[in-house]
Amino acid sequence: MLVHFREGIDVKLVNKLNQEIVKQGLEIKEEEVKSKKSETEDSKSELSNREK
Repeated sequence: MLVHFREGIDVKLVNKLNQEIVKQGLEIKEEEVKSKKSETEDSKSELSNREK
């Protein structure tokens, strides 16, 4: 049954789905990097404010 299902899926569809999955993964990764960067900048500004 699975073989029949797989035969119905076109290679172009599989490639398109793979590209979308990678695209979404990269967007999530970029958001994580941006949030970590802003957290680091916030903690640095808090430390510099405490020193004043």
